[in-house]
Amino acid sequence: MNGKDSKPKFDDSNEKYLRNLFITNLRKLRNDRQMSQQELASYANLSINFVNELENGRKFPSIETLSKLVQALSIDLFRLFTPETMMEIDNADIFKAELTELITTVVSEKVDRYIVKENKNEPEIRKPRT
Repeated sequence: MNGKDSKPKFDDSNEKYLRNLFITNLRKLRNDRQMSQQELASYANLSINFVNELENGRKFPSIETLSKLVQALSIDLFRLFTPETMMEIDNADIFKAELTELITTVVSEKVDRYIVKENKNEPEIRKPRT
């Protein structure tokens, strides 16, 4: 990364990486707390089917759902997206900064794609004739 272009470029591998971390960590954190999917669903005010879909990678959570899961599991949001091997190292703050940048990149690229897609579907605005 250099100069103007210091923001990493989005590609599908970034999103897959984050999804896989989320799936692995959600299941592990729930099991570490000896919680069933039903208990997690209840604590997070979600359906058990939705929790199952999250853990099996069929769904990905919204920001609101992430907030509910973080509260139900009593964890920091970064824990859902941090590899197990990074949890015990001294420079975890550096990893958090890199992870924040990656998440921001993935989210901003998704939002940009959505805006472009939505703009293509909007009818053209015409000025009234005078």
